[in-house]
Amino acid sequence: MEAFGNPIQMTFIFCMTGIWGFMFAMAFAKTKSLYLPIGLHFGWNLISTVVFSQGPLGNQLLIGNGGQKMGVILSLVVFLFQVFVVPIITYWYLKRHSLKKQLPADKEQQTANKRIANSGA
Repeated sequence: MEAFGNPIQMTFIFCMTGIWGFMFAMAFAKTKSLYLPIGLHFGWNLISTVVFSQGPLGNQLLIGNGGQKMGVILSLVVFLFQVFVVPIITYWYLKRHSLKKQLPADKEQQTANKRIANSGA
């Protein structure tokens, strides 16, 4: 691998892995299911392979025939998108849907707890 021996690249890989791992863990913790984390991982891999790849499948949708590399600004935008935007959107989605999908038993338990708290006051 090219990352070994390059501390800056290794730090970048470590941070990205940690952020994505945290996002997958939050998705599992909020939904209590592996469907969302697996779907997020599959979706990201699919987009990375089909849209942005110059790998074994050859040039894909967003790679020019000249093989020109991205400029500094575009590289920064892609980096910031991966680090901040995708995890924030995932967190927002999980927060929004976890509040809507409270189980009826949970609502009944909360109501009972409120009654107990009010009767003791």
